[in-house]
Amino acid sequence: MPEELKFDAELQKWMSADPFVPFSLIFTSGDRYPITDPGMAFHESLQLAIGHTALVLIMPRQGIQLVRKNQITAVHVHERV
Repeated sequence: MPEELKFDAELQKWMSADPFVPFSLIFTSGDRYPITDPGMAFHESLQLAIGHTALVLIMPRQGIQLVRKNQITAVHVHERV
């Protein structure tokens, strides 16, 4: 029987990993957003908030973008350095 992956649970796992490992979200548009920090502090990296059907991307000097989860085509987890 195939394993069922729950996207929200996997995303929360990556966001709360200790140590945190950066990852990128890849969307159907081809856009790629690196998540380099799990916190919501104000600094140079993109931040992420997880909603029920959408993600909120907080981009320094660019503003806030709301994207639907069904627009995510892949998650690339980067190697630990």
